[in-house]
Amino acid sequence: VKRMEQMQRASMDDHELLDLLKARVGEATGEKVLVLYASETGNTADLAQNLAYELKRRGQRVSVMAMDDFDVSDLPDQKLVISLAATCGQGEFPANSKGFKAELDNEALPKDFLEGVKFATFAMGDSGYVFYNNVGQHFDKRFQDLGATRLVDCGLGDDQDEDKWETAWTDWSPQLYEEMALPPPPQELSPPTNTVNITPAADGAGMVKIPFI
Repeated sequence: VKRMEQMQRASMDDHELLDLLKARVGEATGEKVLVLYASETGNTADLAQNLAYELKRRGQRVSVMAMDDFDVSDLPDQKLVISLAATCGQGEFPANSKGFKAELDNEALPKDFLEGVKFATFAMGDSGYVFYNNVGQHFDKRFQDLGATRLVDCGLGDDQDEDKWETAWTDWSPQLYEEMALPPPPQELSPPTNTVNITPAADGAGMVKIPFI
């Protein structure tokens, strides 16, 4: 157990380690967004990392985890939970979310289990199937049923759209940032499209090369 704890600490950044130590002595930690994902092929996991990047650009501290890697009993301690969930085939739950679902669906959980917790859900599916976005909508409803406060309506990504799930994401994510009252991301320079190399010539004159990338 001690070795596992040491390995866990070694994988944490400074902020995460501070949160862990504060929790052990009963001290409250700063507000941190929890991003959970249910992913089968990896697309939703990639989106979770991209969302975390965008939130960090806007000054938010973020933790990203597969649903099954998070203990449902710790949900009431969260300020904001953003769930990104893919639906597999005929309404099936991704493998890395089934344990989380079983815990969350426990009928013994009180109706106010998630009172004080805010949440948002983005579902990813294909309207060509009968159980379109079944997984994301299930988690969205369950959070509400347990007393959590919905920040924005559940986003419904559809692979039948022109840009697939990105069509809905382009509309949904700005609403999320607005409801979170986040500042715009900092202005960043784009990567250079060309470089200039100056090579001394044998006769002393300079020869300029401009390779375009």
